[in-house]
Amino acid sequence: MLFNSPKPLYHLSMLLGYVEKYVGQVTIVSSDVLVLLAGDFNSLDGSLHNSIVDKPTRSANTIDNIYVSQLVSDNVRVISLVVKSDDKAVIANSGSLSQDLNKRREQHVFRKCMPTQNGLFFENALQLNIEIKADADVQTNGNQMYGIMTSLLDQYYLKLEAIQRWLAICHV
Repeated sequence: MLFNSPKPLYHLSMLLGYVEKYVGQVTIVSSDVLVLLAGDFNSLDGSLHNSIVDKPTRSANTIDNIYVSQLVSDNVRVISLVVKSDDKAVIANSGSLSQDLNKRREQHVFRKCMPTQNGLFFENALQLNIEIKADADVQTNGNQMYGIMTSLLDQYYLKLEAIQRWLAICHV
């Protein structure tokens, strides 16, 4: 893996020289060896050859790349992340295509709480006179209490909805 900083403290020619020297030494030992260099290359894109990534990985730029000494990955996919980002992930594998088996959306309801809302809520809740009926069963009293508290929450804290997306990539 390699990360090339957008503002490196080193000379790019030195980094490229090191990579070329290392790859040369490895291929001298065995010509069949697979050299795979993957990472965030930023400004090195045009300097290296044999990239298997052919789609943009950040905005319109291809800065995340996989360089190989010989073609071994039949399938290369660039996918969007589930978090808010302009970065994308690169998935490379040989064999059958990877499938999105666990793609799902979950809708969550929540209440946003602010300090002023809390103050108004507790001020009103303290003034309530909730009467529990002695002759009623526990379930009836519980339902009554739940109804009172739910209406208080609805009055002071609006329900908001958020959609969460999940994606798990499985290689089949």
